[in-house]
Amino acid sequence: MIVEFFGPPGSGKTTLSLALAKSLNEDNHRIVLRLSARPGEQGGANETPNPFNAAAYRLMKPIIELILGATKQPGLLANNSIAGVLSAALPPGHMMRSLRMRQYLVRLSRSWTQAMRSGDVHIFDQGYVQAVATIMMAQTNLTDANLRDLLNVIPAADLAIGIEATAPEIDARLDRRRRAIGGVGRFFEEPPVGVDKQNEIAARIAALLPECGRRTLLLRSETGAVEENAQAVRRAILALPVGKRAG
Repeated sequence: MIVEFFGPPGSGKTTLSLALAKSLNEDNHRIVLRLSARPGEQGGANETPNPFNAAAYRLMKPIIELILGATKQPGLLANNSIAGVLSAALPPGHMMRSLRMRQYLVRLSRSWTQAMRSGDVHIFDQGYVQAVATIMMAQTNLTDANLRDLLNVIPAADLAIGIEATAPEIDARLDRRRRAIGGVGRFFEEPPVGVDKQNEIAARIAALLPECGRRTLLLRSETGAVEENAQAVRRAILALPVGKRAG
C-alpha cells in the first residue's frame, strides 16, 4: 500500500508522516517511511553541517543520481514518460529547477517501484502529486485541463493526503528550516511562493484528484493537531478496500 502527502513546504507533511507511521506501527502494520531530506536536517541534533560540503553535495547529487539511474537501471528514465512529461511542464530556462525535478523523479521512481512490489505500507512525505504541485508553483497559468493531464500521467497512490496550514505556522517552520540549512543550502531550495498561493494549489489539486479516480483526504495542519490528523489518516487507510494496490 502506498500513501503520499502533498502540500506547501513547511505545512507539516514529514511531521504527520512520522506520527502516522507510529500510529500504524501500534496496529502491527509493517511500515516503510520514504522521507525527503534536506541539508542541515540530517544526522544527530548535535551535528553542525559544513555549508561548503552541503553545497557540493547538492550541486553534484542530481547529476550523479541521473548517471547511476541510467547505468544501473537503463529503463528508469528512457522508458518512463513520467519524468519527461513533468520536466517538460516546467518553465524553460531554469536549469537548476529542472535538475532538482529530475533528481527527485529518479529517486521517487525507484522507491515507488519497490513500494508497489511490497506488502508493507509505504508512506511518502511527498510523492508524485507533490511534483505536480511544484510545477504549479513554477507554472502559474496551468488550466484545470492541463492539471488533469498531469495527474492522469502520474502513478496513483492508494491514498493522497493534502495538507494546508496557516501563513504564521508555515512561516515559523520555514524560518527554522532556513536557519538549519544556512545560506548556501538556501541557494538550492525552490524559490519561495506565497503561503496563500501554496494552500490554493493544494486545495486545487485535492479537488481535481477525485475527478482522476484518486482517493484523497485534505487536512488542516495546526499546532496540537498532529495526533488528531494522524488518526484521521489511519481511519481512512483502514477503510480502503482490502488487497488494493497502487499502480
